[in-house]
Amino acid sequence: LHWQVLIAMFLGSLFALLLGESATVVAPLGTIFMRLLKIPAFVMKMLGVIVGYEALLQIAFPLDEVIWDYHVVDRDYMSGEEQDVGLFAVRREAVEEFLEDFTAEDIVVESLAVSYLALYNFAAFDLDVYQPSIILDLGATHTDLILVDQERFWIRQIPHRAEDITQAMMQRFKLGYSEAERLK
Repeated sequence: LHWQVLIAMFLGSLFALLLGESATVVAPLGTIFMRLLKIPAFVMKMLGVIVGYEALLQIAFPLDEVIWDYHVVDRDYMSGEEQDVGLFAVRREAVEEFLEDFTAEDIVVESLAVSYLALYNFAAFDLDVYQPSIILDLGATHTDLILVDQERFWIRQIPHRAEDITQAMMQRFKLGYSEAERLK
């Protein structure tokens, strides 16, 4: 069977289990805008206004065409230290397109998580990563690189697919496909 047919069969089975249920889904939306802002501690009372202004300046689309929000990074700050605030945005159209399959199957999407942020949250809160770590999510279209150092993190998408890495290992180390996949 072709891989698309297998995926459709799997999703059909999954949708049958979830019919009428609510679900949290992780979106592989590569078009998420994410920017880490440094906000002076003395203006935290006006955080919403300041982040709204930053959103107008930094998001490349009109704000009525995007879904955006912000989050203050929860960590211990020294007195007077600038606060880290994550600004996130995605085109409303991209979210609506992603959710169409769930809506068509009467699945209520309760919340939507961004793939690399869900992976960071899993590492930070479920795995309790205490020492500096590198997390790689090798995907079919790109690789997510997440650097974690206690309460700080840095996320980037790298335009190299899992298959690219396998091929490079095969060439560099003169390995067969199976062995390169196992080592990767």
